[in-house]
Amino acid sequence: MSKKMGRPKKLADVSDETILEALGDAGGIWAHAASILRSRNIDVGRLTLRRHVEERPDLLERAREVKEAAKDFAEGILWNGVRKGNGTDVRYYLSTQARDRGFGHQVEAKITAPERTDDCPPGFINFINTLSQDELRVLHTLGMRARGKKGVMDDEMVARGLVPPRADGKNLPL
Repeated sequence: MSKKMGRPKKLADVSDETILEALGDAGGIWAHAASILRSRNIDVGRLTLRRHVEERPDLLERAREVKEAAKDFAEGILWNGVRKGNGTDVRYYLSTQARDRGFGHQVEAKITAPERTDDCPPGFINFINTLSQDELRVLHTLGMRARGKKGVMDDEMVARGLVPPRADGKNLPL
C-alpha cells in the first residue's frame, strides 16, 4: 500500500532549517533545491524559493554560507585531482589560479580612452569612460577587424556567433 502524501505544504510553513538543508543537498543551486523540496511535498518553484530567501536577510546570509561550503567542497575535490597529478585538473587549476604566472586562456587587456581628443566628436570620451572593460574589448576587437587585424576578443566573438570568422582563418579556436 502506498501512503498518500496529502496536500502540499506552502513555503511559508516550512522551517528555515528545511530550506537550508535542501539548499545544502543541492549545492546552493536554487532549481535543484526547489526540486528537492517538491519531492518532500512542499509546493515551491525556483524563483519563489529564491525570493523567499532573499526577502529575509538572516536566511539569505545562511544560504550564502551554504553556497560557499559547496564551492569549498568542489575546490577540495579539484585540489585532490591536482595532488594526484590529474592533467585536466592541473590545467584547469593553473588556468584559473596562476594567471599571474602566465597561465590561462584569456588575454588581460586594459583599454583606456585616447589621450588626444582633437579628432573625437563631442562627448565621445565621456561615452568611452562609461563602458565596461568587456565592452571596451568588444569595441577594440571590432575596430581591429575593420583594419583587417585580430582583436583581443576575436576568437571568443566568433565562437559565440557574434561575428563571422575572418577570411584568413587566424581566429579559429584550437
